[in-house]
Amino acid sequence: MILSFSGVVARSWRLYAPNLRPLALLFGIVSLAISLLSLVGLAGLGRAELFVAFLAQIVLPVVIGTFAMAVSSVIYDEAVAGRTIAVREAFDRIRPLNRDVLVSGLFASMIAIWAVIVLAQFGFVLMPLFFGPPILIQVIALERLTLRPARTRAREILKGQTARVIVYLLVIALGIGLLGTAALSAFLAIADRGGSDLLLAGVFSVVQIVVAAFMLPFLAASSYVCYSAVVELEEPSPAEA
Repeated sequence: MILSFSGVVARSWRLYAPNLRPLALLFGIVSLAISLLSLVGLAGLGRAELFVAFLAQIVLPVVIGTFAMAVSSVIYDEAVAGRTIAVREAFDRIRPLNRDVLVSGLFASMIAIWAVIVLAQFGFVLMPLFFGPPILIQVIALERLTLRPARTRAREILKGQTARVIVYLLVIALGIGLLGTAALSAFLAIADRGGSDLLLAGVFSVVQIVVAAFMLPFLAASSYVCYSAVVELEEPSPAEA
């Protein structure tokens, strides 16, 4: 039987805590890159250029986040096996699959664009949920499959469990998004007491990067745990073997 939600959270925490240091750095860099993209000026752009810029500010963060999810999946998988692996070495592991990770990220960004169009600002809050997307990116990174067989494999292992996995990850992503929003609001309220617009912008960017650095590794751990759980369901029990 697949893990309960509390079981996913507990297993995710056990993976997250000892591996936080390298992954906080990784996702901090990802968040910094995303923050820099958000600073690109849109003033003076025509309608077509504005639309392209809007798409880029969704597509590029999701693609960057997808690579981070692939790397973190390798790190967590090694941790489960009792081994420690550096971020650079994890990058080297997925290097032969860079094209497939990229295309998977572009596919994930299409889902994110749809979510932003439908949900408006709330879609941006949930954007990390689409990094990968989950399960597919673990199949690519850990089973070393190219995109087409990876999609088939992901559908096979998710059979009968898709809704459960989506709900689990959605709740976790939503919780992370709400915690991040609360932290940003609290720090902005403090900075707003006589602070300049430049100070507010700086506080917003710094807090956003720090929150992402500490929270996104947990979402990555949850994604890995859900992948592991559905793979375990495929394996026959000793009585069936």
